[in-house]
Amino acid sequence: MNIQELNNKIIIKTGLFGLFVGVVTLFGWSQITLPLIYVIMIIFTIFYLKENLKDKILVHCVIIGFTWGLDWSIIQLLFFDTFYSNNLEFLSQLMSIESINLKFLLFLTGILTGLGSTFFLYLPIYLANKFRKSI
Repeated sequence: MNIQELNNKIIIKTGLFGLFVGVVTLFGWSQITLPLIYVIMIIFTIFYLKENLKDKILVHCVIIGFTWGLDWSIIQLLFFDTFYSNNLEFLSQLMSIESINLKFLLFLTGILTGLGSTFFLYLPIYLANKFRKSI
């Protein structure tokens, strides 16, 4: 597959949600509402992709999910002291895992969460397309 075949504008526009989540988590504003933010972010992206993409949807979903995780991980790591001071409860739970570096764990968690969101982005679009074709 050629990367030039992808719609870079869509990837950049939807990838900005990762920056938003990074900033929201950086200041600790999302300690209770983060699942709701994820749901809204995923629903908006599903509708946007459904309306604007006709092919290579899975690849777009993987790249978007990866950029989400990468974006918020980079923000959390670049401003780690601010993130740490605003998310003490969350980080104290992570620090209970003594055998791994906390910054590496944050990065890994962000990337895996972002990639995991690929499933939640792609599955509804796939099912809607299958359902529409069967009618």
